[in-house]
Amino acid sequence: MWCSDDSVVSLIRGRITNFELWPAITVEQAYERLGKEWDQLEEIAIVAQGVPDFRD
Repeated sequence: MWCSDDSVVSLIRGRITNFELWPAITVEQAYERLGKEWDQLEEIAIVAQGVPDFRD
């Protein structure tokens, strides 16, 4: 049976998963930590590249 997207959306009420939302502070801390780790990763990658050599 075919149905339009609008009719499907109207059937969905409330949340569609059983996962509880993270508290805002937890999400904030995760992004803060990820930002610091990403900055460290970029610094390590820059050092690992060494000096550019354009001689092919």
